[in-house]
Amino acid sequence: MASNDLISASTVAAWPLAVMTTLDSRGFAGAELLREAGLNVETLRANPGGRVSTELMTRLWSLATERSADPAMGLWVGRGAMPMHVRVMGLLIQTAPTLAHILDVAERFKRLITTGVTLRLIHQPERVGLEICELPGVALHPASIDAFIAAHVSNMRRVVSRDAVQQVDLKRPQPNPAQPWQQVLGCDVNFAQSSNVIWHQRAALDTPLPLGDAGLWREHEQLAQRELAALDTTPALVQ
Repeated sequence: MASNDLISASTVAAWPLAVMTTLDSRGFAGAELLREAGLNVETLRANPGGRVSTELMTRLWSLATERSADPAMGLWVGRGAMPMHVRVMGLLIQTAPTLAHILDVAERFKRLITTGVTLRLIHQPERVGLEICELPGVALHPASIDAFIAAHVSNMRRVVSRDAVQQVDLKRPQPNPAQPWQQVLGCDVNFAQSSNVIWHQRAALDTPLPLGDAGLWREHEQLAQRELAALDTTPALVQ
């Protein structure tokens, strides 16, 4: 990957605000850490749908885990994140008719959340995996992967069921202690794996969701398509 591709990798601007909120709730000065990472809190609040560079997000994750001395910081951020921290993707998740719809848009519209990774679906007879694939040349902090997975699991529990996610595989070495990962993810967690994958029950894919609304979901899908097209033409970074 060329150096200009590394510079262009970005994350939705509402995500560092989620990091700040979690830091504040755990007794740390979140706004100060954002500023130290090179992010302006007022600008982020004024444009939560904008983009911040993945390089700055990685710097923020490093500061957050170092200052808190908590390797599980990404888990707490993901667990506490609200659907609107991922903007239109949150709307799609909340109104999805089925789990299959959620996994479909996660793969198709992943770039609306971040262009620092790619997502792909892995189909097996009894389960479907959502694999988080890191891109060559884009440095990511392990906490960013933890946060994404914890947010996904929390959303699945909210709109699908507590057992929709069967297992999580993580590339990171097993931390000591590992209890926070078991506690937050609430399923079997395997460390030191070859890839980062969230595994879902295939049997749950097409079960209608209680809050699903096919009409609203289609409207949100069209909005996501427009936002993805705009991202490809004018990726506005919030510095």
